[in-house]
Amino acid sequence: MPLNDVPLASQSLGQTQAPIRANFATIAAAFPVDHVDYGLGDQGKHNKVTFPQQAVLPATGANEVALYCANSDIHALTPALYFKDAGFGVGVPGYNFTDAVYTAAGRTKLPSGIVLCWGSDIINVGTTVTVTPPAAAFSTSILHVQITGSTNPVPNKFVSVTAIAAHTFNVSIDSAFGFPFGFFWLAIGY
Repeated sequence: MPLNDVPLASQSLGQTQAPIRANFATIAAAFPVDHVDYGLGDQGKHNKVTFPQQAVLPATGANEVALYCANSDIHALTPALYFKDAGFGVGVPGYNFTDAVYTAAGRTKLPSGIVLCWGSDIINVGTTVTVTPPAAAFSTSILHVQITGSTNPVPNKFVSVTAIAAHTFNVSIDSAFGFPFGFFWLAIGY
């Protein structure tokens, strides 16, 4: 509800009393949305923050950052919370940090820009497999890879991550392993 424009140049104090009181009533009705009410001990603080979904991605100035809600870049037509660094223009997406690809092979991006990507694969005895995370996962580089066996481990056998490149990494297995080895992987990069 809009506020009354008071006082107008031609109005007396008596004429402005009712519109001013109406303005305070409007503010009093709107304030408790996402805020602790005036009459309570923590008045003025937020009890939650609600973000309306943005049709156009907002811009940020040189000395400001933004939190906003927009359609997810991972799950179509689902709202997600984004963080945007200073100095980004209109239409430039921020970091979607409330969404992830929730599948056996997935990814998520943290507000810092760090990407976590995961999946699984199988490697045959005495070979090397090249793992390529989803194309959207790492725009610059993979920094670290962790692997964990998904099949029954055999003692004294060696599985290693080698040749970490910008968008791929290799996993090698000891030729004496005896059977294919299934593994889960977690890659960290940006």
